[in-house]
This record gives sequence, structure tokens and C-alpha cells, in this order.
Amino acid sequence: MTMQIRPEIKQWLTDFSGCGGGNIGTKDKPSIWVCGLESSDNWTAENLNYNIYHEKWENNPNFGYEVVPSDRHYTSIFKLLNFVWGVNDCKDWWEFAQNHQIFVQDSQSPYYKMNLYPIASPEHDDNWNDGYGDVTGFKDKDDYYKACQEYRFPAMKQWVQTYSPQLVICLGKQSKGFFDMAFSDHDGDFHELQLDGNSVFYKQNNSGTFIVVLPFLTYTSHDSLWLYGVFLRGLLASKS
Repeated sequence: MTMQIRPEIKQWLTDFSGCGGGNIGTKDKPSIWVCGLESSDNWTAENLNYNIYHEKWENNPNFGYEVVPSDRHYTSIFKLLNFVWGVNDCKDWWEFAQNHQIFVQDSQSPYYKMNLYPIASPEHDDNWNDGYGDVTGFKDKDDYYKACQEYRFPAMKQWVQTYSPQLVICLGKQSKGFFDMAFSDHDGDFHELQLDGNSVFYKQNNSGTFIVVLPFLTYTSHDSLWLYGVFLRGLLASKS
């Protein structure tokens, strides 16, 4: 049964809300997408209300940060992308991020940041901020997640078809099934690979896009980031 939600909520869920932005790419110049679960900001009900009802959501992905984000959550992402690029020493990772203007609006470098869920919250549990229910019409976080599965994930799958990323790097192994729902164009299983004692899951869409699910990167060691980067570099090389 289809979940009945407010039209404004449907528009918000199926748009690029919750994404950090950058260069989403095209079929001729495909990008690398990095997808987390949700933003590390912490919204009040007032913040959420503004984001849903007062932001202009027009299915336009052309936005991003004004400057390269320096939040600690991005440090490991930039180091990983540096390794994917082909560097084996990440000491210059910040220079790499600055030179490529990663996730910055109108950047010409092929990187785009998004999140599986649009509400900004650092708590990945069942907490539901007071007032969120009034703003969204969802009685709890479980209802919100179900709506994302029903409305948002098919929209994200359409993004893959439209923009044809060469690679989607998904962060959070526990959400592998949800990343699959959002980005995969077939029902085939993920392959599993052990890298530095950690499971990495990957598959390739019929369209050619690679979907890779990694552990959260915030406290990942240098050696693991390097192994992930070399592996991803190899996947991309296998396409050419």
C-alpha cells in the first residue's frame, strides 16, 4: 500500500534535499558520487520546516559548498579520493581537495556528495526530534524511513540513470541493502572482499556504474584508506 504523504514532503524527499553537492557529472563526463546516511548537522524543527517549505527544490543538482568543507567527517573522504585519483601518499590530501574544489558549487572536478536520507541529524538511531512529526506528518523515524524507501530511493535510482556516475561510494555497511535499493538497476548480489580485515561490498550496474559499500570512514586508518583507494582505482581502470 502506498504511503500517503503531503505533496510538499513528496517533492522534498524526491529532490536533492540533504545533498552536499559539487559536480554531479553527465553521461559524457561521469562523476564519482560519495553517499553517506545523513548530514552531520543537527537541525531543530524550525530548521527542518524551513528546509522543506521555504527552500526551492526544483530537481536541480547544480549546487555545492562555497568553499571546500573542512569538517572532520570530510578528512577521510578527501584522503580516499586522493588515493583513488592515483596518489599513494596522502600527506597532500588538503591541497588535493583544494586544487580539485571537491564538492564546491560549479567545480569542474568530478565529485558529488549526497546522503541517503535528507534530514540532518548526527544520531543514526531511532531518536525523533521533538517537532519533526508536526513538520513532516511522520509519527516517528520509522515512518520517515519507510517514506524514503517508497519515494526517495526510486528518485535516486533515476538520478543514476540520468547522470550515469562512474562510481558511487556508499558509507555505512549496515545500510548496504538500502544503498542497493537507491542505486542498483538489477537484483544481483554484491560481491564481498576483505581489505585490511574489513568487508567491502561491490557490484556493477547494467549501465556500467560501480556501487561500492565501505565502512564509515571517520576513524579509518591510513592503511585501510589506501587499500580502499587502490581497490576503487582498479575498478575504474577495469571500465576503460
